[in-house]
Amino acid sequence: EEHSAQHASSLGPCLAAVKAFKELMGQEGMSVAPCKDDTLDLLEKNLEEQLGLILPSETITPAEHHRDADSALIFLCYPLGVVSDDMGLQIVDRLKKVMGHIAMCRYRKDSYWCKDYKEKIGDDPTKHFTD
Repeated sequence: EEHSAQHASSLGPCLAAVKAFKELMGQEGMSVAPCKDDTLDLLEKNLEEQLGLILPSETITPAEHHRDADSALIFLCYPLGVVSDDMGLQIVDRLKKVMGHIAMCRYRKDSYWCKDYKEKIGDDPTKHFTD
């Protein structure tokens, strides 16, 4: 994307990876050399904090790029499992905003996927026909 923002759908996989790595390290009795002992705990805490500020939205800043519904957030519910059931329900409820009558777009003002896109729309991927 052309702007700088924290995306919940990007932070979630990082959090899932940290949790999985912590679990692996615990099973194997390993350490994260040359890192400090609390590095993974700190990463987990900070990622959870940032997600807590953003969710159930995808992005909140900058304001002109605020995205309150994004289909990618469903992966935070399953298979990653990094959100509570309550937050998962809030995410799913917001996804109603991106549902069409036969498909679901990634986020509002995004175009739907179409296998014949270039033949039907042309080479300009910035055209939007969903709103």
